[in-house]
Amino acid sequence: MLHGGPCGDAIGAANQILVSIKGPLIAAAQDPPNAGQSRAVMPGVVPYIPKVNRDITKARQQWLAGGYPADSPAVRDIDAMLAALDRLVPLAKAADLNAISKIYLDLNSALDQYVYDSGAFCTQ
Repeated sequence: MLHGGPCGDAIGAANQILVSIKGPLIAAAQDPPNAGQSRAVMPGVVPYIPKVNRDITKARQQWLAGGYPADSPAVRDIDAMLAALDRLVPLAKAADLNAISKIYLDLNSALDQYVYDSGAFCTQ
């Protein structure tokens, strides 16, 4: 059983990025003529990604140190979050809203699965 840190740290970190990119994606979808404003803010997300990546990586290390193998569901979910973040950096720099929307869905799905998979092993 893991306590606090590794469970919540990855969730909070991933949510930071999801919240940061969700607003501009929704705004661009609702008002396509003004999508340029959404594209303009996407590069601003990039500086936050390394810290989020570190927080999620730390959670992964704590799962492994807790005796969970790399192929355990929660660790695989963390790996999926990290992979989505890696793909997000160049897309956010390029402000590619179509590709970022796919990354948003991938990261959100990985986070949802992590919450589900880690729930039985985490206590606060």
